[in-house]
Amino acid sequence: MTKKAGRPKLEVKEIDRVAEKHFPLCMKQLHRKLRANHHLKYDGRVQYRMFLKGAGFSVHECTESMNETEVSALAPVASPSPPRDLGTVNTSNSTPEQLLAILHELRNAVGPKVVNIAIAKVMRLPVEKLGQEVPTDCRKKTKKEKQLLKKQKNAEKAVTSGPGAHQQKKKKKREFNMSNYTMRAVAVKFLYLGEKYAGFARQDHMPETVERYLLEALVRSKLIENVDDAGYSRCGRTDRGVSAFGQVVALRVRSNLPATAELLSAASIDDVRPGEKFQVRLATGEEKTLTEVDYASHINRALPADIRVYSVASCRPEFSARFDCKARMYRYFFVRRDLDIEKMRTAAQYLVGKHDFRNFCRIDPNCHVFERNVRSFEIVECPGQRADDPSQQMYRCEVFGRAFLWHQVRCMVEVLFLIGSGREEPSIIPKLLDIAQTPRKPQYDMASDLPLVLHDCYFADPNDVEGLGPRFEYTPLALLQVHAQLTEMWEQRSVQAAMLRSHLDALEAFQVDANLVVKDLDHYAPKLEQLMRERNLLTDEGGVVEWKNVSPLLPLSKKRKTLPLAKRDTGHSVDERKRKAQERKRRREEEVESAMQVTKEVKTESRDHASAHELATAASS
Repeated sequence: MTKKAGRPKLEVKEIDRVAEKHFPLCMKQLHRKLRANHHLKYDGRVQYRMFLKGAGFSVHECTESMNETEVSALAPVASPSPPRDLGTVNTSNSTPEQLLAILHELRNAVGPKVVNIAIAKVMRLPVEKLGQEVPTDCRKKTKKEKQLLKKQKNAEKAVTSGPGAHQQKKKKKREFNMSNYTMRAVAVKFLYLGEKYAGFARQDHMPETVERYLLEALVRSKLIENVDDAGYSRCGRTDRGVSAFGQVVALRVRSNLPATAELLSAASIDDVRPGEKFQVRLATGEEKTLTEVDYASHINRALPADIRVYSVASCRPEFSARFDCKARMYRYFFVRRDLDIEKMRTAAQYLVGKHDFRNFCRIDPNCHVFERNVRSFEIVECPGQRADDPSQQMYRCEVFGRAFLWHQVRCMVEVLFLIGSGREEPSIIPKLLDIAQTPRKPQYDMASDLPLVLHDCYFADPNDVEGLGPRFEYTPLALLQVHAQLTEMWEQRSVQAAMLRSHLDALEAFQVDANLVVKDLDHYAPKLEQLMRERNLLTDEGGVVEWKNVSPLLPLSKKRKTLPLAKRDTGHSVDERKRKAQERKRRREEEVESAMQVTKEVKTESRDHASAHELATAASS
């Protein structure tokens, strides 16, 4: 833009005045709009450009010649005649004088009122719709504003380049194709603490099961696609609260051997141990070293902390963890208290052998054979758990057999507890095993589920070729991780046990009045006074006694109201249950048949009624 002779130089600071002289309404609206939205003072040149652009003119280059020192004078230009077709005017290369001429022509053609209304509508639009030339703040920013601006920039940078940036712009993940890899049959050996779970086997109405978490971990780890196609089988089926150390499942899982590759370093992928390197020749002819999946560590990363896999072994494709299992061992842990261990050991030997255990289980209506073979039943002290007080010594029952009935171990242990506490004699075991003498099971509670553990599952002798079982091996990495995690759990619970022991020691050291003990606990322990006098804990003069000397006497002085098992109420025998089940089935079938007959009669009656109605209609017509 060139300066014309005789025209005064227009300073930047005067451009607002000149613009307002030509367009008073638009400038007032523009100032009001911008200041209301941004509370900032803008350069008049930028405001002028925004106004022209909002009025529909192309002003990208029309004011490029304006500099910081001077601009050309903007004077009114007489409107030419006749009016031009404004819809076809090209203003991309127009000078400010030409733009003013076009604007005056527009005002003369349609009237100033229409132009002012259009300008007012433009001024009511958001600033971002007026154009990309956003005004910049010309005044100096304060320190507080600079700090705020810096924080905003840092926040934007963190969002776009920080660890969460990939969440906003997620790349489409490549789907994992299981068919690209070779499958292999394996047996998985693992442990779990069952106190939080509703048993091992998955159930539709019980989401918190160990098996559900295990199968979800296998799918999440890309080792199987679904359980139905994996040839899955389980060895033991523990109930709610029961734990396991040697639970075994068998299935087919993915290996790292590509389906199109040739294995060079072994005859079969089954000969490659988990975590071992092997050589392959790819389909392209390239030879490559691969590492087999370390299944134990791989699965544990997707499992809860109280479910741990510690061994994975190759097995035959037709291997079944359930039917190929030759024996199982259960352990039941308990504190001795006042139990007669020798008496319990004598009674446990009656349970060894092949017997009908229907009086030592919960009757399953789907079970038709109740004979089981218990190979051994031992009661031993827990090594490393020796207590100073014999009543606090930890023991465990070890039951060894091929298969067990529903709740059989817990029922056998409960009867042994009755014998050890003196409420039954060992001779009750042969009576309960004699079905002719005791055809119905006496009513008694089962032992608690928490101390019961499926300790191990045993398969065929490896030398037996016909029934070859899996040879479980242990990878050092998996053992390191599992041992560290179990040690941490043991330390936490040992600390809790030490805290409780400290509380008990403090309580047992309390001294109480001997006469007051006898008086207050007479209804609870009628023989307490006699036992205390026999031990010189109570004299005619009274005195005080430590609570640790009183508490062991309480179980001995209680009122024994427990009925012998032989005199207790009994449930229905197995034959009676079967007859009742058959009667219920027959009644259901009769009800279904009756309902079908009623439905048939109703349909026949409706059909007859419709036919009669049609005949009546035909006769009337």
